[in-house]
Amino acid sequence: MDTKKTDSTVPGRAALVFRFIIIFVVSCGVAELAEAWIEKHLSPNELFFELCEHTVLVSLLLVFMNKFVTAPLLKEIALRKQSEQLLEQSEFKNRSIIEALPDSVLQVRADGNVIEYRPKQSNVLNFTAGANVADQLPPDTILNFLNCLNATLQSAEKQQIDLKFMHGSAIHYLVFNFIKTAENEVTVFIRDITNRKTREEQLQYLSSHDALTGLYNRTYYEAELDRLLTGRRYPVSIIIIDLDGLKSTNDTYGHTAGDRMICKAAAILKQAFRVDDLVARTGGDEFTILLPETGDKALNAAVQRIETCLNEANISDDGYVVEFSMGTAVAETKEKLLGAVKVADMKMYQNKVTRKSRFPLPG
Repeated sequence: MDTKKTDSTVPGRAALVFRFIIIFVVSCGVAELAEAWIEKHLSPNELFFELCEHTVLVSLLLVFMNKFVTAPLLKEIALRKQSEQLLEQSEFKNRSIIEALPDSVLQVRADGNVIEYRPKQSNVLNFTAGANVADQLPPDTILNFLNCLNATLQSAEKQQIDLKFMHGSAIHYLVFNFIKTAENEVTVFIRDITNRKTREEQLQYLSSHDALTGLYNRTYYEAELDRLLTGRRYPVSIIIIDLDGLKSTNDTYGHTAGDRMICKAAAILKQAFRVDDLVARTGGDEFTILLPETGDKALNAAVQRIETCLNEANISDDGYVVEFSMGTAVAETKEKLLGAVKVADMKMYQNKVTRKSRFPLPG
């Protein structure tokens, strides 16, 4: 119900008083006319005239009071009571909806001062009523929050931002939905989406990484190859490695032993390269390294690092000795990239054949 419309149809107290005065004056006038008529048409009896005069006056006052004062006043009281009941029902409904939401609710003024905060879920954030949000948010999130607050007040449209917070040693992800609820007031619904974000990151990691070794998988390698074909990070060096003896190990000792060999080979490559270098497991026993903006000199240094790490790993007495067959190539331009990959692959097989002829390798 539109309470503003209801209030406009009900006279105020000043209007009711004014009506009462008018009614009183009119009633007195009518009473005087009635008295004059009685004096003219009936026998002159002073007491009778007085009685009639006051009777008419009182009757008229009661009629007019009921119609123009009492009835509107009672109607106003009834309508106000009905409006209050509807308002209470609406507030109860809104409170029930808010309490049922899994979100924390923050009410904040245009100047950033907190009106009320009702926390839900995690206690990553804690706002105090009367204090300013800028004093209660991490420094790296204040600007984004205030920009979103101002945008909501100016446009009256819903705004949303995702922010990352540290709580102890754990990372939490929160989504903030800003809604303008008054002229200078915004209600912010805050939801902790850490579990969802964690699952998304896990799925994204699994989609681009090999589950056994933690290296990039072939899908990611091929996507990176496509990006290099349209980029400018040249020259690009390619190293293709084949793990010798994996088939023989699987056949003799089982796939568990073979998996340990693969993991040891992956650990060697992780040691030889930086975290942001693209080292991928592109086959069961094959690994490929792409090194953008890397020429012959840096490529030779990378090969030397691999051999050093390989020798150090094989010195350790873990029962698993690994051997690599390697092939390398450098693409100076994007037009030569795919050809360089084929050259590196061919050199790897040539290296494997040469090494087998010198030192018979298992598998």
